[in-house]
Amino acid sequence: VDLGGTLTLRTVSLDADGDVAVELLPTTIVVNRARTTTYDLESAVVSGLRAQATRLPGGVMRVAGLDFVGAPASVEDEAPVDEPEDPGAAPAASPSLRLKRLALENVELTFRDEALVEPQTLVTTVVAEVRSIVLDAASPGTPLELSATAAVEGTGSLGLSGTAVLTGDEISANLALSGSELTLGTVRPYLELAGLRSTLTSGAMAGD
Repeated sequence: VDLGGTLTLRTVSLDADGDVAVELLPTTIVVNRARTTTYDLESAVVSGLRAQATRLPGGVMRVAGLDFVGAPASVEDEAPVDEPEDPGAAPAASPSLRLKRLALENVELTFRDEALVEPQTLVTTVVAEVRSIVLDAASPGTPLELSATAAVEGTGSLGLSGTAVLTGDEISANLALSGSELTLGTVRPYLELAGLRSTLTSGAMAGD
């Protein structure tokens, strides 16, 4: 049975402690054909995504009211038991996904870092588009096209565009990186944590 049509999500949000941790404004997915293991999508457009995260004074990350403290180490980890394979069983069909266009529009990510000596908030706006996504064992090595821009409030913006091959025997990428009005003010505390100190006030970088 083939299924097709348009799926639209409208204003999905997750609140934690009175704050909106994740919010998703209208998102549309156009499906050309969908089967059990074959998915052929015309487009998926994610619009107006809002997400927040906080690094607490002790360094613990908090997202949607959950603190990521890490799982306790187990003293007696049991080795996984391999189930015997049935030689007469037919091999499972590999799933196939084809997506002509994936777009992120008007995405805003907010990160509050309270672990720094002077806490700061970074607000990043992201716009991205990926075309010709093919995840199919029958068509390995299919290149995809991508373009993305991330602008950090008060820091400048970075852009990335080009092509990439993420499947097959040879993984490769041909990407161009660009920047505009970049400053080091917001990233300087993280450079210092890594043992680096910068007195750079301006500069340029280019590469192929």
